[in-house]
Amino acid sequence: KKCWVKECSFAGSKGDVNLHLKDVHKFVECTEAACEYVGPNKDAIYSHGRHFHTGKMKCTFAGCDWEGTTGYFTDYHKDQHGPIYKCPERNCPFKQSPTLLAIHVRYKHRRADFTVELARKCGVVEQANNDGESERGISDDADDAHAADDDMDSG
Repeated sequence: KKCWVKECSFAGSKGDVNLHLKDVHKFVECTEAACEYVGPNKDAIYSHGRHFHTGKMKCTFAGCDWEGTTGYFTDYHKDQHGPIYKCPERNCPFKQSPTLLAIHVRYKHRRADFTVELARKCGVVEQANNDGESERGISDDADDAHAADDDMDSG
């Protein structure tokens, strides 16, 4: 895994990178048990906690039995029921929901300023139907999302 601070070349295991982020870049560690998240400041930790360490809720989309944290639903899961956007980087085949596309671009292409709002301005390549499922059904794109997660985890 690589350090995700721009212009920093440090690489190592996930644990090594987290220690590096805390020691060198003065990142702050999440205090929730078993959570490995580190953020650049207390505001990032607060936002992280609000999104990932909150109460549970169920998805309200017809036919979806997903259940998870409130913040996660707002920022991640709910996007899965909407349009799929293509990565704006030339020759990059990645396509996903706005939230996951923004994460992909920030980490994979090192564009820290890339937001969900910018992702929503990218080209729509697929649209979810009324049941909240993509017109394409289940495809390799789920693997693309996992690959993006792997990129973030393993550098």
